[in-house]
Amino acid sequence: MKDGFTVVELLIAMVVGFIALAIIALAMNQFSVIGPKALAKVNQASKAMLIDEKLQSQLMKMGPNVKDVNVDTSVTWSPYIAYDIQVPFSMYYYYPTTYRATITTSGTSIIMLIKNQNTPSAPVQKLTIARGIKSLAFNFKSGTVKYRLVLYKDSVTSTFISAVTTVNLR
Repeated sequence: MKDGFTVVELLIAMVVGFIALAIIALAMNQFSVIGPKALAKVNQASKAMLIDEKLQSQLMKMGPNVKDVNVDTSVTWSPYIAYDIQVPFSMYYYYPTTYRATITTSGTSIIMLIKNQNTPSAPVQKLTIARGIKSLAFNFKSGTVKYRLVLYKDSVTSTFISAVTTVNLR
């Protein structure tokens, strides 16, 4: 009797090997599809945390009166929030200066419009808080601002919801 494999045994081993290679190739293909989407989600979460920090720092300045906060109440999520900021002193005034701030979106950017209420002829200042967003919406109830941020890139959409309770409102 001779040692070695028969042709049938060799063919069976090759078929099993090809099936194993096909399974491995399919798994690698899935990883190459899932990997970039997972990375995009992580990048969006990181970007959302930075935007959240910027929004919270601006919204914490809201005050002095809760009645001065405006949102579109005809919808659950308003596309803007407008509020007063009162600066107790300034370089040119000996009395408090009130600014009207509005946070909204313009295209794919979050912008903040600031208007000096004490000087009607003063121009509106426009500050860009963030770029590359899909949408931003606000909900305001009794001193708490809840906001929903939607990011979109490379067919990956992520929604982030956060809130801030303002301490300056009376």
